[in-house]
Order: sequence, then C-alpha cells, then structure tokens
Amino acid sequence: MNFQSFPLRRFAALLALSLCSPLHGAGSGEFGLNWILSSYYGLDSANLRTMAVDPRGNIYVSGGTKEADWPVTKGAPHQGHQDVIVAKFSPELKLLWSRFLGGPDEDFAHVSAVNERGELYLAGRAGRGFPTTEGAFDRSFNGGTGGGPHLPSDAFVTKLSPDGDIIYSTYIGGSGDDIGRAIHLLEDGRLLVGGGNTRSPDLPTDRGTLPGPVLKPHLGGGKDSWVGLLAADGGSLEFCTYFGPDDDSDPRGDETIRGLGLDRDGNIWIGGTTSGHDMQPTADAFGKTRGDMTEAYVAKLSIDGRKLLYFSWLGGNGPDEIETESVSDADGNFYVAGSTGSTDFPATPGAFQTTLKGGRSFAAVTDLKAWLAGKPAPPRFADAWVARINHDGSLHFATLFGGSAERNEGFFGPVVDAAGRVYLTGHFISSDIPVTADAFQDTNYSANKHHSTMLVVFSPDGKRLLHSSFYSGSNSEIVRHLAIHPDGSRVYIVGNTRSKDIPQLNPVQSHPGAGFLGGAAIRQ
Repeated sequence: MNFQSFPLRRFAALLALSLCSPLHGAGSGEFGLNWILSSYYGLDSANLRTMAVDPRGNIYVSGGTKEADWPVTKGAPHQGHQDVIVAKFSPELKLLWSRFLGGPDEDFAHVSAVNERGELYLAGRAGRGFPTTEGAFDRSFNGGTGGGPHLPSDAFVTKLSPDGDIIYSTYIGGSGDDIGRAIHLLEDGRLLVGGGNTRSPDLPTDRGTLPGPVLKPHLGGGKDSWVGLLAADGGSLEFCTYFGPDDDSDPRGDETIRGLGLDRDGNIWIGGTTSGHDMQPTADAFGKTRGDMTEAYVAKLSIDGRKLLYFSWLGGNGPDEIETESVSDADGNFYVAGSTGSTDFPATPGAFQTTLKGGRSFAAVTDLKAWLAGKPAPPRFADAWVARINHDGSLHFATLFGGSAERNEGFFGPVVDAAGRVYLTGHFISSDIPVTADAFQDTNYSANKHHSTMLVVFSPDGKRLLHSSFYSGSNSEIVRHLAIHPDGSRVYIVGNTRSKDIPQLNPVQSHPGAGFLGGAAIRQ
C-alpha cells in the first residue's frame, strides 16, 4: 500500500480501533463511527451500484460486470456483453454466495431492497434473453434502440430467495429503452418501481389490475418518467403510469424518477429530476418557482396511480438534481439528496451549510468553452445537498454540503436510522470540506485531481454534522450507495475505484479490484 497517500500512524491507529470494534455492533457513549471494513471487491471491470442489509446483518451487493471469470458460487455462467452480479456476505463479511443474472446483451442492477426474510429485490436495465419466470408479468423483451454506450433495454424486476435462487423475474417496458431506477418495498410484498428517460409510447399503462384510468396514460413530450406497482407475486402490475411534464424535449435533459417512498397515509412519495417546465405546484408546495435549468422535484401520487396529490419544485437558479434512492421513514417523511449549482438553493435557516461554495470558476470556464464551440452551456453542479420533506409536504430542513473545488460534488442516498439521523455518501473533490474527529481519513488524498468518496451523517434537523470522513486512495473513487443495518448498529458503502492503494481493514478479498466496500460500527 502507498503510505504517502494514507499515513502509517493514522492507519495503525484505525486498525487498532477496528480490532476493538466487533463486527456485530458498536459500543456505548456519544454518537460516532468506528470503521470496521475497507476492501476491494470484484475484478477490473466491476461496476458496483447498490446494496442492502437484512435484519440478520447479511449484506447484499449488486451491479454489473463484463467479466466472465468473476468468481460466482451458483447459477448460470456469464451470458453476454454485461451481466448483473449479485453477492451476499454474512455479518462477519464471509461470502455466502454470488451469481450472475443476464442474457446475451447488457444487464445491470441499479437499485435493490431486502425484506425481513432476506429475500432480495433488484431492478435495473435488461436486454434480450434476460431470465424471466413462469407466470411473471411480462416475459418478452419489448424493444428499444439503445443510445450512447448502452444496448437496447427494458426495465426488469427480479426477486431472489435468501439462498440466491430466482423467485420471480419480469420485464417492464415498451418499444423504446426503459430502465428501473427506483424501488420501494411495501410491507405486504408489493413493490413500487419507477424509472425515466423513456421514449416508449406503449408502456403497459392499460394493463393494470386496478380500475380506472391512471394519472398519465400516454407519453408526454419527447420523454417521460414512469412509476408502477408490481403485485407481490410478480405476476401483474396493479398500475403503471407515465409521470412528468409534457414539454421536455431536451435530448440532453434528464427526466427520471430516482426516489420512491410512502407517506403516513399510504400515498406514494416521488423524487425526481426534470428538464420540463409545465408541472404545476400544488397549493401546499414549499417550492412554487422553477429555475431555468434542470430541476429537482418532490411529489405525491395516490396509491392507485390515479391522482396527483402534491407537487413541489426543489431547487433554484442553477441546475438541481436528485441522485439515487430516496427514502421515507416510519412517520411518512421523505428524504432526498443530490447535486446543485444554484446560488439560491432553498437551504433552511440554521442548516449546516446555507450558501453554495463550489463551482464558480469551473462554471465560467465551461461556459466559455461551450460559447466558443457554438454550443449551449452544460449544466454545472457544484455542491451536494440533502432535504427532509415532512409528511404534510412542508420542508423540514435542507442543507448544502461541499467545498470550494471547481467541479461537481454530490450526495447519494440517503438512509435514516431510528433516531432520525441522516446518513449519506457521495463524491467530492475539494480539500476544504470539514471532517470530524472520528474520520476514517481526515484528508482528501486526491483533492482537486480526482473524486473521493465521503461518508457523512447529519443530525435529524440538518443543523449539526455528526460524522464526516473521506475514503480514498491516490486515484478516483465513485461511491454509489449506502445501507444501514435495521438495528442501527452498522452502516456500509459501495462503489468503484481506480486506486490501487485504498487502505485495507478486514478485507473480503486480498487483491485490488475495481469495486470497493466500506463499513463502520455505529456508536450511540
């Protein structure tokens, strides 16, 4: 390992701390994190995207890989261009099983959830020949043209047993390209699933089992988001509806649902990003004014998919977006996070950070380059942000988080513990971001050159920074997701790295790879 990028004395101290912190839980005292895991996972083309933790403490990691020699323990061999990879680890970080899911084209898991029995739900993109099961809602690939680096795709949902066997697997899609980017598991086993940037004019909005027309049965504008409710057995959709404005024709713009949840009354929370303008905020919205660029929003939809109950913009005069996998808590409050370039982002009074710190010089440079090339200026994101929206649609808190670097910084997550503390991870390039005394790394070792991962915890009111730590080697780390043990004892992160020198604590593999896993015991 490169001790210039991670000082020996700091590593030795953390190693001693980790050995005193059992993998099964944290000690008592004031809140803090004791890091217990830092490891590579996977081969050179690993793309780890999502993770979940079940009540027994087992850890599920998923994403995609192009490498046929990934070490799997069960299931069919690698099938094509890229397959879904799924792995399950014990609480002691022992690999219990791993497997591929895929067909001859491109398959990738974007999001996941696990129930109390340890049954895992995955959603993402799937091509021709993806494994489906008898009695599933849709066993036929519906089409698409692909775009950029991607092959044609439908969305998919797959449910796996605790042993990794397929319980059900289905496509959801139309004749354009479709991707599953958000899920939320209901207590009765039904699954909300959503996505976006669809140009399919024929999503199955007329095949729902619930009576009556859905909110938006037809594609609007050039592309749309969408959301559906899948039955507990995977055999039918209770509803499927397009969602979003009708005037989004920007080919570069984003039109995606990335967060789903439930409010206290059983209505559906939606968090998304749009380049359209013609959605009208409801009377009780906290954000009634839309900026001129890409904008984040939060909304509520009735559980039958028929009525829009609430809609609010969430942003300012620059680009704003929601990143991945928003969450609702037991009281029906909704937590969303992402990136912003808005100097007037609606941070609440007393929040940890209320003013935008980054991106100004970079914005000027990119605007000039675009102008010289005769192209429109690209969206420019500067700082991360996180917000909690109360059950009634009021804004509980919103805070920024970032440094002075001239490039994009943003949050992924969030997750929330029983005390209301908000955990996030994200990618950051600044050297002047605050860290706490219990940080795994207190310095960004690739500052101003490459993105590094951070793990951050805020108080329930968004005013206090409870934990902040870098996680990096000498090259780039792009974190993708985090998960917390249901009992609040541990938190884990997953992502991808180009570094060959990230520090190792209780590693799950001995050699470098393109994926990484990190984890900490929670002291409270």
